[in-house]
Amino acid sequence: MNAAKTSNADAPVYKAGGVILRGLDTENPQVLITQPRPKPETPHDIPSMGLPRGTRKYWTKKDMFSPKVWQDVPRDGTSPMPSKKYLEPLTSTLQSEVHEEAGMRPEWLRKQHVFELGAKEFTSATKAPYMVQWYVITPNEATQQQMLTEPLKDAEKTEWVSVDELKRRTSLTRGEQDYVNPVYVPIVEEAIAKMKANALPRVTSIP
Repeated sequence: MNAAKTSNADAPVYKAGGVILRGLDTENPQVLITQPRPKPETPHDIPSMGLPRGTRKYWTKKDMFSPKVWQDVPRDGTSPMPSKKYLEPLTSTLQSEVHEEAGMRPEWLRKQHVFELGAKEFTSATKAPYMVQWYVITPNEATQQQMLTEPLKDAEKTEWVSVDELKRRTSLTRGEQDYVNPVYVPIVEEAIAKMKANALPRVTSIP
């Protein structure tokens, strides 16, 4: 399968996500996938399983004396991307999403090796394509065990799967239990290949 599609470097990045890997020193590395909970407005629409990811936030204030109010960056096709000074760092978005969807607390994430895979175009089943900044995380065994007991805020479950199993699940029908959006496969394959080749830069600071 082809590598994940990378678009114009100037395209706005709306989301951040994590490719959480283990077993890179084996013939069959595994990736952690998550089953997001349905949206409140569409409780019967089962989201596909995939990599933990989410929308970055920006802040506004009514006046100089008011506290900051954080909200998701709008992705409606008409609203402009907020100025960088109002946006949270992408690593902060990553931190929130891997905690809420994968069970990795911020203090655990800060102790892990995190690498930058880059921004890739994500093809949605229901919306126009958009850019997601991906990071690769290789949690140690102790953290993997801790994650098993951490309550998930925005997901029903997580599961470690091989690349072959990830691909098998893309052949299921959307809406069927354990279905995986095919767009995740090249992202995972690229992450594994570049990690094995030591070709990704290390992220040195997680907030």
